[in-house]
Amino acid sequence: MIRYYAQAFKTGSYPDISVDQMWLWTRPHPKAANPTAPTAQRPDHWETTDDKLYALVLLTAPATVNVFSGINQGSWSLPAGLSKISISSAVGTIGGDVKRGGKVVKSFDSAGQFSYTATPVDFSESCLRRRADLDYNYWLGSM
Repeated sequence: MIRYYAQAFKTGSYPDISVDQMWLWTRPHPKAANPTAPTAQRPDHWETTDDKLYALVLLTAPATVNVFSGINQGSWSLPAGLSKISISSAVGTIGGDVKRGGKVVKSFDSAGQFSYTATPVDFSESCLRRRADLDYNYWLGSM
């Protein structure tokens, strides 16, 4: 994504897109989640965020783009170029795909890497590195 914007900044025009790409990001739990064993306070202005899965898509040609967060799904017919889409976050893994002519040309599923949870848990006992149970940072996956 940086290459796309850096070239536009340097030259004044956006580069041609040579490969389909998608970046997906969401937080690990709802903004108002109640942790099992709180070790940190909510950050200032926590209530102003939203509970969404976002996707930024760079397409070489028009395509159907599907994304999911748990049981929530969305589908868009997008033009070539840059598009941003979102759906409400739900418990489970996240992912998506790009289809042309009914065939999947790219796909991503966070299974085994990330899962959105309704109730944050204290990871300090199960991980070597202590981690706060309230986490307002975004997790990013890409294809």
